[in-house]
Amino acid sequence: MSEIISATFNAECSFLITGRGLMFAGDILSGTISRGDTIILQEDPDSFHKEIIGIEFGTNAKTGLLIKCENLEEQQALRQWEIEGKVFLILPPQV
Repeated sequence: MSEIISATFNAECSFLITGRGLMFAGDILSGTISRGDTIILQEDPDSFHKEIIGIEFGTNAKTGLLIKCENLEEQQALRQWEIEGKVFLILPPQV
C-alpha cells in the first residue's frame, strides 16, 4: 500500500443514526483522524473505501466515525457487517 496512513482505528460496533447515517464506534489506536479522511479495512484494503464525514467523542471514551454512504441500502448492508475487533486504516484526503 503506497498511501500515507494517518491513523488506525479499532472498531467495536456500528449503528445507524436516523437522519445522519452509519456510525462506527471504537478506539483510535494511533494517529489523528479528520473529516474528509478515507477509512479502509486493513485486512482487505480493496474491498472498503469510504469517506469519514463526521467524528463524535462519547462520554465512555469511545470515538464514533460517521461514514458516508451512497444510500439507505448501502447503510443497511454495511450495518450488517461483523466489524467488532477489525482494524481500519485512515488515509488523508487525496490532494
